[in-house]
Order: sequence, then structure tokens, then C-alpha cells
Amino acid sequence: MATPFKAKGKPEWQEEFNRLHARLRGPGERMFAQLKSWGVFDQVRCDPHWTTQLAKAVQVLNDYERQSV
Repeated sequence: MATPFKAKGKPEWQEEFNRLHARLRGPGERMFAQLKSWGVFDQVRCDPHWTTQLAKAVQVLNDYERQSV
């Protein structure tokens, strides 16, 4: 697991790392926010592996819908 650097006055390579980290983390956070607003996980009572697969499938469908608009 990679975490961003927190200190002020960071070297350029740490700032670049933080930008890349945010770019990778952003879509996942937006997807989970969307799933929470839809209440998708409120009634899920299954293996966490299947929940992960469900989240990935919803993200793919959501991305497809955004690109087609």
C-alpha cells in the first residue's frame, strides 16, 4: 500500500508521487461514493470477493455510460 507524503516543502519527486497517487485513487473513490449514494451495499450479505466483483462491474458500467454521453 502506498500513501502520499504529508510534509510541506517536499522535493519534486514526492510531489509527483502524490499527483500520481491522487490520479489513481480518485476514480475508485468516486465509484465508491456513487455506490454508497445508490445504496448498493446496504443489503449485500455475501462473500467479500463477490462484493468486490460487483463493485468492479458497476464501475465499468458507470465509466461506459459516462463515455457514451
